[in-house]
Amino acid sequence: MSVGSNGALYRSGWTGSGSVSTVRLSRLARGLGTTFFFLGTAIDAKMLYEQEIGIGEAGTNLMFGVLAASNPYSAVASLGYFGLQAAYPGGAAGALSDWGQISLEMQAYDSLWNHPGAN
Repeated sequence: MSVGSNGALYRSGWTGSGSVSTVRLSRLARGLGTTFFFLGTAIDAKMLYEQEIGIGEAGTNLMFGVLAASNPYSAVASLGYFGLQAAYPGGAAGALSDWGQISLEMQAYDSLWNHPGAN
């Protein structure tokens, strides 16, 4: 698939004409991904140096960045991780902690209704 300088999407692989040029979406996505990978790594390095984040978070971010660069399917998983990091209070660690707490509460609630003598 290609996108034209006019903003239109072309499915056929049409390469443009004299007035419209196209660029392949995969090339555009790869370029953006590479740019954001290096930018994110540089930001993490600065934050690590200034002790705003720990080595664990910086290493996890780097791992998901490398994973995203490895293939498109891993990039989707990495988008999920970075989305949680950006949008969820406490990031991915906060989401996992909350999920664990909710799971424990659900088990406690379930044990009230499913005790051995209830049947």
